[in-house]
Amino acid sequence: MEHKRKGRRGFRPKDLLEIANERINILLSQAEKMAYQKDTEHMARYVDLALAISRKYNVRIPPSAKRHICKKCHGYLVYGLNSEVRIRKGMIIIHCKRCGNIIRKPFK
Repeated sequence: MEHKRKGRRGFRPKDLLEIANERINILLSQAEKMAYQKDTEHMARYVDLALAISRKYNVRIPPSAKRHICKKCHGYLVYGLNSEVRIRKGMIIIHCKRCGNIIRKPFK
């Protein structure tokens, strides 16, 4: 019986993963700048690129940045500028003004 060798499919060197993380952080910071300048097309494009890089290299987006991304329109949420934040009944309710999506997150 032949022993199958485990392949290297999906293997990514650590330096590529570090570069991917850097690019994701740069793109999300650029998306934040575009949100302040009210340039929604570039903002959504930068968020789309960051999400594509995270999918391609199987890298997680930092939780602090994930809170600022609308899952429906892929806009970068700046609280008070293009989104509203309310606290009700143990929930943080974030309303995206761009697409109307409502994000509910529990808190203690």
